[in-house]
Amino acid sequence: MDNIEKALNNIKNEYKNKSNISLGIRLVDENYGKIKPNHLVVLGGESAAGKSLCASYIFGNLIKENKNVIYVSLEMDFDTVISRLASQMDKLPTEYFKCIVSDEEEIEKDEQIFVNFAEKMKSLNNWEILTQLDLDDSTCKGILNACECKAKEKNWNKIDLIIIDYLQFISRENSSEDIYEHISKCILIIKKFIMSNNVPILLISSLAKNGTFSGANDIIYTAELGLMITNTKDKNIKNLDIIKNRFGKYDSVDIEFDEYLNIKENIKKTKKAWQRNHNKV
Repeated sequence: MDNIEKALNNIKNEYKNKSNISLGIRLVDENYGKIKPNHLVVLGGESAAGKSLCASYIFGNLIKENKNVIYVSLEMDFDTVISRLASQMDKLPTEYFKCIVSDEEEIEKDEQIFVNFAEKMKSLNNWEILTQLDLDDSTCKGILNACECKAKEKNWNKIDLIIIDYLQFISRENSSEDIYEHISKCILIIKKFIMSNNVPILLISSLAKNGTFSGANDIIYTAELGLMITNTKDKNIKNLDIIKNRFGKYDSVDIEFDEYLNIKENIKKTKKAWQRNHNKV
């Protein structure tokens, strides 16, 4: 088979591939469509804007859709990630984890919800959470190798999505590299992995104080889809913008996390949301 025929078959198979996934965020689904196996999605945001909450929301949605998904949390521990899933997937109030519920009957009911959630999660084979404690090697190559090993261990025939939370916490292979060299090298390794393995990656990145992507601007230029979440004057409302989109529109939405940490959207149509943020890219 020559290269042209092989390429055409790859394209045909890609569009038939059932691993195309929806992130479950209406702004993205309406303006971008489904994430394909060779796509890099970057979600950037200010401090405390809700990057990890957004990522865990996506994680929970994909678990419910029976997709094979790995969440690599380089900042949070396993307990934090699983508590968020319990809220998002089984409606366990976040107050339960904050230990501020005093009503005995309410506590007993919440404990039963958690027991049921734990049993359900144990029975599912389509998810994995990796934290710093699970990684012998937290460099970019080490993280991706660990994901591949976990998929083989679980006998998955494919990985539908890897979420890496977040980029700036990936260890440097060479301590003498500055942040720009390190980030650029990570992006190249991640893109090569995506292209070679047909595994999409959602990459979480912090922003620098001036509102640009922290480390290197090629983070966003290399991605098929770029999202940015920022704080607003109302501490409960966040703004989510599509700032890079190779296959559709730019748009913006106000989002809010409800008591179960699920996303509530209030689409506000802005013809050129990217104009507000082009200086951040």
